[in-house]
Amino acid sequence: MKYNEQASQTLKKLHGNPANASVQREAGNLYWNALEENIVACVREISDCRNFLSQESDNINFGINTEAPEDTAGVIGKMHESAGSCHNVKVQLVSDWLADIFTKTMSGDRKASLEKELKITQLRIDGLEQDIALVKQQRREIITKETGTAFTSEALNRNMEKMDAIDELFRQNSKIKKMSSKGIFIPVEEKRKNCQRENDFITGTEAIEKFLSNIQSRDTLAAVKQFGSKLHENIAGIIDNESALARINSEIDDVAKKQSMTSPAEIASALSREIEYLRDLVKLSANRLRLECCCFLRPGDLYFTPKEIDSCIDRITSFDPAIFDNPRVSIFGIPTVLLTPGNGNAIYDWKNNRIIVPLVPPSGNFMASIAYGMIEYRLDVDEDKKLLTSYGKLPRHAGTKSVFHLKNELTKDYITWMTLEYCGYKSMAGDLRKWFEHEIAPDRNDIAVPLEFRPFFLSTEKFKEKCDNIPGLTAGSPESVPEEDLWAGSILLYQQGKFERSMELCKALIAKRPDHIASLYNMGHICMKLMRKQEAAGCFNEYCRLNPQSWWTSVAMEHIRKLQSNHS
Repeated sequence: MKYNEQASQTLKKLHGNPANASVQREAGNLYWNALEENIVACVREISDCRNFLSQESDNINFGINTEAPEDTAGVIGKMHESAGSCHNVKVQLVSDWLADIFTKTMSGDRKASLEKELKITQLRIDGLEQDIALVKQQRREIITKETGTAFTSEALNRNMEKMDAIDELFRQNSKIKKMSSKGIFIPVEEKRKNCQRENDFITGTEAIEKFLSNIQSRDTLAAVKQFGSKLHENIAGIIDNESALARINSEIDDVAKKQSMTSPAEIASALSREIEYLRDLVKLSANRLRLECCCFLRPGDLYFTPKEIDSCIDRITSFDPAIFDNPRVSIFGIPTVLLTPGNGNAIYDWKNNRIIVPLVPPSGNFMASIAYGMIEYRLDVDEDKKLLTSYGKLPRHAGTKSVFHLKNELTKDYITWMTLEYCGYKSMAGDLRKWFEHEIAPDRNDIAVPLEFRPFFLSTEKFKEKCDNIPGLTAGSPESVPEEDLWAGSILLYQQGKFERSMELCKALIAKRPDHIASLYNMGHICMKLMRKQEAAGCFNEYCRLNPQSWWTSVAMEHIRKLQSNHS
């Protein structure tokens, strides 16, 4: 980014005195002002800022102090190495985020959603057409069965063709009625044709009713009429969806026109608003900790990488497995993560359903920073306040009426839960730990399930697709199956109740990777399900040996004690 002489002096002062609060504040303001000015100037000059964002991505994303490149020499390489390593959530950098805003502004922020809606609508039409073909086949079979002896095959086929023709007349007439109800102009010639079709429909319906009178069974006759109603219902659905298709295509054309007419001033204004909104949230994050917001890396700063964020999210989703099990996920999806220059704890941006993560966490505590933003998300999606109400019933909060105070206390305890308690340090009081184990923790009597295999995360179709894509899931020698497929297969089979095969895959994975502690933990639970107590105890013992201190270890040791007492 281009800096004037005054800005360069500020960066030199930051390099010389990185701990000075006033210099940090000045440098923080400098970053946001320079980012906004450079992008706005670029848009107004050439109407496109994407090349600029690509060329200056390292300075924009990582807070590189151009006056002290030696301080951040290894930052860029480390960041690029971990890019693309995230599998739990989508992690965006500031340059990518701004490029997305530019693209959305150019297309009126509608094109992508309209194209998605277009595909979904077409899929609905295809599904209804398939249903119509199936209903017609079923209707033909039941009529043939009841009237096969009363008519020759030629007469029967002729009447069935008449029924199909009547269905087609119904479709065409319904389309005209739909157009008329919407006030669409219909030519006189088309109206005359429609009138003739109406007469043909009435005549044809009477002839078919006479044909169906040969059916003796009332149940069969009722079934045939039900098939007819179902066909008419599906045809009406197709017409509605075809109308929606026309509307969507028209909107896409309008968006394309708007795209060519969007002025540079409009784009610059949209980018400025978003930058200022992000700036205020990043400053808020620092101010909460009574820190000055500094967006440039200083010597000795510990900083997030996308890989580190993914690791923290992985821990949180394993130790708070229900965090994404809420109705909002089905509508807006799992929140994204925006990694931005700055310092402070992560903060949840409810407006855009994303976790904003400042690059430098306080005291270098990555886990605490991410946990702060995640508990904000958890409380925000808890629209009925069930979690906070339950927390407020603890004896320590008796008489507390301030929701703000309760949220602050729960946030502190949640961070303790994710940092100390996760590592096996019993730093919470007994009643508080019991509350967390009841409301937050994973099920102590079940296997550990990664986020991508959680029931709320997988639809029936996706679950089946995952099962179909894993070779050797249900048969064959598991030794030839890749490690990642053994791990996925053991969980999918367990969820299907196929414990024996699940255990076989776990054994094969442990044989290949004896240090795969998650498989040892899961195999202990599977063996308990199969009443193989000695094997279960052996798995848990080996797990404790490889992972001597964690919350999971305490659970494994508890199971060992129970297994040994039952065995004796």
